[in-house]
Amino acid sequence: MKEQLRTKELISEEFSVGDLLRVPCIIIIMMAHAGSMYTHLQVVVPAVPSAFLQTLRLNIEMYDAVPVFFMLSGLVFGYGLRNNKYQKLLPFVGKKAYRLLVPYFAWGFLTVAPVMIMMKITDRSYLDYCLWGIVEGFDSRHLWYLQSLFVIFIVAFLFRKVYMKWNPVVLMAIFIAMAYIPAHIPGVPYQVILTTAYIPYFSVGVLVDRYYPAIRNFFCKAKLFWILTGAVMVVTFPYTWGNWWINIAQEFVICAFFLQLGILLVRYTKIGSLRLVKSISKNSYTIYLGHAMIIYLIYYFFGQMIIPAIPFYIASLVISGVLSCMIGWLLKKMHLGVLIGA
Repeated sequence: MKEQLRTKELISEEFSVGDLLRVPCIIIIMMAHAGSMYTHLQVVVPAVPSAFLQTLRLNIEMYDAVPVFFMLSGLVFGYGLRNNKYQKLLPFVGKKAYRLLVPYFAWGFLTVAPVMIMMKITDRSYLDYCLWGIVEGFDSRHLWYLQSLFVIFIVAFLFRKVYMKWNPVVLMAIFIAMAYIPAHIPGVPYQVILTTAYIPYFSVGVLVDRYYPAIRNFFCKAKLFWILTGAVMVVTFPYTWGNWWINIAQEFVICAFFLQLGILLVRYTKIGSLRLVKSISKNSYTIYLGHAMIIYLIYYFFGQMIIPAIPFYIASLVISGVLSCMIGWLLKKMHLGVLIGA
């Protein structure tokens, strides 16, 4: 596969694909957090259980959108890398700390820790939980993604020349090994395992940017590919969940599935221009930061009411998304956009 010159239209299309894919990804992640209340992962036991929502949550756990989010971050990093934007380490680290670590600590200290203590999910004091759960990263809830992504960005910066010169097969073999080895060595800290597990998907994003014209042409010609990949996931997942090698292969398939779906939707539909889609995409980061603890609070205060499970579940998704956007808007108006990486 050869790198090709690309037009402004092709570059715009690539970013449109990334913007569009943020929408289903953030919705799937919200569904997972709300759906957890109906499984063994629940932090609140709803008064009205739902076998359907329990099954839906377990399926979402298998068809995870998190690798796609890491792939999209790699896509953006790859574009900057290809345009020589990353030359010095300290400015790069500073920008990523501003974008990722400031929101991580702010939302961890101001939302995660207080909610966890108020709901009695932990018996630790506020300061103890902030140190153990947030600073040390043992239980930062959904915010683990920001911490891991920051470290992956640093690793990617150190590999920046390798990304652009080495054979992609060799590169992926290296990054898969970086994910596999810590996961199979006793005593490796959980945070290290969690972070290295997603390096391969980030690297897929970098390589997608590097070879985007060729990948786009392939996916546009092989229009049934996403149907076939979807069929493979549906057929194989229930019987193979738990096998490390098969799981990582399936998550690569998920990334390919979403990537082709995004390319085809951008090329052949106007869905990306819909106001709701653009709004969710634009605010996806703010929604990610805020939605989980809002869902916790909704179930904590209202989960014991006799409300049909599915309408209550849908309402929790809508309310958490809207409130997260409103909080983000308010923070910008108060010149506190730094708390949402703005």
